[in-house]
Amino acid sequence: MERLRRAPDDEGMSLVELMMAIMVFGIAMAGLMGGFVSVGQKTRLDKDRVAAANLAARELEIVRNEFNASSSGPLTVAASSSVTNGYPLTGG
Repeated sequence: MERLRRAPDDEGMSLVELMMAIMVFGIAMAGLMGGFVSVGQKTRLDKDRVAAANLAARELEIVRNEFNASSSGPLTVAASSSVTNGYPLTGG
């Protein structure tokens, strides 16, 4: 009885090759996840900056309108010891 031999090109992957492939895949995924976290943090920071710029523009527009409301607006602002914003921001 003769034993059957496998062809040399039909060997498949060894356990070591499989473990190395899994390790390379894991390192690549860890790098991608780090990138996703970084992008999320930058997006959140940019969103806060846009909100702050919009609030500042709103306040400047209110002051500009009060200042230009009448011809005595600049004198009224200069003569008062304190100025109160009659349009407070909503929220906390």
